[in-house]
Amino acid sequence: MGFSFGVNEVIYQSMDAPWWLCASHDVAYPPGVLGNIAESVNTHIITGNAGLHWFGFIDDQYQPWSNFAVTAHAVAKIGIFDENFFPCYAEDVEFGGRAKFHQVKAIIEKDGPYQIIHGWVDNRRHQSATVEDLLKSKTSITMWSAMQESGDNTVYEKCKKGALTGKGFDSYSDPYKWELDYKRRMCQIKAGINSLKGVKSKRGACLPEACRQ
Repeated sequence: MGFSFGVNEVIYQSMDAPWWLCASHDVAYPPGVLGNIAESVNTHIITGNAGLHWFGFIDDQYQPWSNFAVTAHAVAKIGIFDENFFPCYAEDVEFGGRAKFHQVKAIIEKDGPYQIIHGWVDNRRHQSATVEDLLKSKTSITMWSAMQESGDNTVYEKCKKGALTGKGFDSYSDPYKWELDYKRRMCQIKAGINSLKGVKSKRGACLPEACRQ
């Protein structure tokens, strides 16, 4: 269903929560780190510094959206993730742009007490069993690549903020403006199915008309 759907589903499952922790499939938490993260986020909520919270990584480049916390205060100001970014990539850029536009504070804590494992550590890959099964399937990888390319999320993100054609959706000024584009989604799914038949879709074939140069 995509990265954005996954993050939103976490929020939907506990709508009354003061904050939510969202993690990618390939992270693991050393003992005590989850408790440290919870204590930090709760403290910042009490002191009024509530928004986005990013944490450090062990033996990996810093990738803030692989493990982050978002507060109810932030969601109230900037909305949830746009699920038209499918299956993944660039949705974090768009969400972060909205946060910056609406002056939602971001807390970054990279120190040891907050560091998690991401990707390869000690010659072991840390990821969910579901993803491990998917990666063994050539069919899944082929479809994912086709849906990703036909959707061209990077161009879609630029279009949303009006930076590409001047005819964008301007989602930064109205964080709740997006709604699921069923035509775009079905186009991407069709591209994925066609890829299994050896039919390659054009890059960006599923972009809305307003986003095409």
